[in-house]
Amino acid sequence: MTLPMFILLFALIYVPTAITLGVWHRKHQYSVENEALLRQNWMWAWISQYQIRLIKGKTSPKEDEYIINYLNEILVRTNKKDLIGQGDDIPELPKEKKHEDDK
Repeated sequence: MTLPMFILLFALIYVPTAITLGVWHRKHQYSVENEALLRQNWMWAWISQYQIRLIKGKTSPKEDEYIINYLNEILVRTNKKDLIGQGDDIPELPKEKKHEDDK
């Protein structure tokens, strides 16, 4: 086999194989990395657990207020107005009222 024939054969086999493996790896690697991140993300687990308890009706008003304040602090820290857009037609987020039983 001559060198030009080898180069042609190598290119015909290598390029499609590399493209196919690259596409497969990209599609499967994202789900693996995402799953690993979710398994280590304590905040996601905490919020999800709260949401499940909220749906079941097992949260207290004090816990509700704590979660809302915690999430509002995150939004303030991350400049929430930039996240929701700019303009005069965007209403301000309402302030959370203090519960009377938490005095």
